[in-house]
Amino acid sequence: SEEEAAVLAAQAALYDALRDVDAAAVRRLCSPEDDDEVSALAPLGRLDGWETVLKYDATAGLRLSSQDATVAGETAFSTGLEFPAGGNGASLLCTQRWARDQAGGWRLAQHRTIPYTALADAAACLRCDRRGCVALQRTGAAGPAGMPGDGPA
Repeated sequence: SEEEAAVLAAQAALYDALRDVDAAAVRRLCSPEDDDEVSALAPLGRLDGWETVLKYDATAGLRLSSQDATVAGETAFSTGLEFPAGGNGASLLCTQRWARDQAGGWRLAQHRTIPYTALADAAACLRCDRRGCVALQRTGAAGPAGMPGDGPA
């Protein structure tokens, strides 16, 4: 649909900004509100601003494939597979939640990633909003079912 195409265009703009290692551009694409989940998780990890997240060019050359989007009123969701440059075939499953702005466009409300590679155990995941990202890392031998550290994919 036209609405889904608009969400995918917003997602493409996000990945252009990430590939360009442009923290200001990422923030311009974001909703002005803090995400409740990121706020709740921040004390369990560390909330790093976009400048820190992008500092070592980890997103330079990032490729995105298998994009999809769905719209539910004033909220939309997009998904994809991320392939970091120099990642030796590693991939990340990503999801984004978008909020419609007053002009009818889409603003990033939350971005999530988790490793998505056969026989790999996800030891960490990211939750991001306009402020940056919280990296959640496993601290024990295993995590709860459905979360990082629950065993190989």
